[in-house]
Amino acid sequence: MIAELKKYNIEPLITLSHYEMPLNLSLKYNGWASRKMITAFVNFARVCFTSFPEVKYWLTFNEIDSVLRHPFISAGIIPEKTQNLRQIKFQALHYQFTAAAIVTKLCHQMIPGSQVGCMLTKTTTYPATAKPTDVLAAGGKNPYLETSEWGWTIDPVDLRISLLELYDRYQKPLFIVENGLGAKDKLAADYKVHDQYRINYFKKHLLEMKKAVAAGVDLMGYTSWDPIDLVSAATSQMSKRYGFIYVDADDQGHGSYNRYRKDSFFWYQQVITTNGENLN
Repeated sequence: MIAELKKYNIEPLITLSHYEMPLNLSLKYNGWASRKMITAFVNFARVCFTSFPEVKYWLTFNEIDSVLRHPFISAGIIPEKTQNLRQIKFQALHYQFTAAAIVTKLCHQMIPGSQVGCMLTKTTTYPATAKPTDVLAAGGKNPYLETSEWGWTIDPVDLRISLLELYDRYQKPLFIVENGLGAKDKLAADYKVHDQYRINYFKKHLLEMKKAVAAGVDLMGYTSWDPIDLVSAATSQMSKRYGFIYVDADDQGHGSYNRYRKDSFFWYQQVITTNGENLN
């Protein structure tokens, strides 16, 4: 797969741990509740770097902050077998941060010119009013609140604010690795999907990215979510579609599984060809 990507001048970006804790390590060590996971992860990363030295871009953990929201999926921690789960979540984060730092150094040593990042779920919050108490509450948000309690917004300006905020704080290159729109697309009789709503979504967000770059943000890359329709991990749905390519399958797994390019496919193809210059 990597060779095929390289053949077409596509640089792969690999996440070392994306919600895929080996069950044996979860059962044996209670996942990242144990410091022993650091050594296991470093050994695993070394094998990956040895096997794929042609890959220059790596992520250590997917949504590393998600340990606080779903500890088993993210860190292999079994809540029913864990005393003081709240403390263990933060302990696991400490171990993951430590492992990420060691692995980053290792990657730079083994693959010259490589770049390593760590994905996080960025949420941007605003005070309800200008009252000092509301401003204070927005700045000291509880990390244990579920996303649904905060609510989602699709205002693309939020993306620019987030980029400016992160770059101002860390002064490191940023990479947007998940951004997209889920919708119930309809396949027309001519096997086309007219998803102008998805095009509008991406166009508005890309324009805000451009404004952030113009303001000085070092935005090194962007990957959409997702190139092809997929099964939602949270709900096991196919009916809520994210891709530029339609997959003929329903929520029960029935269908031909044929692929059909949506209108957004041809639009995004043009965006890539012009390196973002043509968004029309």
